Amino acid sequence: MFTKNKNILLIDDEKHFRDSIRFFLEDCDYTIFEAENGRIGTEKIQEYQPDLILMDLYMPEMTGLDVLAWAKEQEIDIPIVIISGAGEIHDVAEALRLGAWDYIFKPIEDLSVLEYGVSKALERAALIQENRNYQLHLEDEVEKRTQALKQVNTTLLQNQQRIERANIEEQVLGQMLKLCLETKNENDFLAQALKIITKQISWKEHSAEGAL
Repeated sequence: MFTKNKNILLIDDEKHFRDSIRFFLEDCDYTIFEAENGRIGTEKIQEYQPDLILMDLYMPEMTGLDVLAWAKEQEIDIPIVIISGAGEIHDVAEALRLGAWDYIFKPIEDLSVLEYGVSKALERAALIQENRNYQLHLEDEVEKRTQALKQVNTTLLQNQQRIERANIEEQVLGQMLKLCLETKNENDFLAQALKIITKQISWKEHSAEGAL
C-alpha cells in the first residue's frame, strides 16, 4: 500500500527519547526530522511537509495541544500520532478531538508497538489519498463525458436544422416552380412568390432564435 521510505517529523523536548526513536525508525527505513519543541515543530512542518508527525504533548514554548490546534486552523492534512505520558485523560481526549490520529503512551517498552502505530497511520493516510485521487479522477471523467454529450447534442441539433432547412428550401423551390407554371399574370406571380419568400424568412428567423 505504501513504501517505508517516508519522512517522519519527531517533535519532543527530550533529546534522549528523540535519539532512541530516531535510531529505531531509521533502522525501519524511515527518514526522521527532529524538533525540540512545538514552535520549532510548526516551522519544520511547513519546511519539510512530512508524511507523518510523532509528537509529545507536554513541551515548553508550545505544547502538543497547541500544535494540534494550529495544524487544524491551518488545515494541515498530515497524520499526527501523539507519544506522551499518561497525563490527564482530559488531555488525551482533547488531543483526539483536535485531530490526533492515535495516542501511544510513554514509556514505550516494546518498540514494535511504535512501528505498528506508524505503519497503521501511514497506511490509513495512503488509503485516504488514494480515495481522493480516485474521486478527483471520477469527477474529471464525469466532466469530460458531460462536455462530450453537450457537443454531441449540439452537433445533432445543427444537423437537424440543416436537414429541416434543406427540406424547406426544396419545398420552396417546388412551390416557385409550380407557381411559375400555373400563374400567367405577372403581378399575381410576384404576390404569391413574395408570400412564399416571406414565409421562408420567418422560418429562418425562428430557427436562429431556437439555436440561441
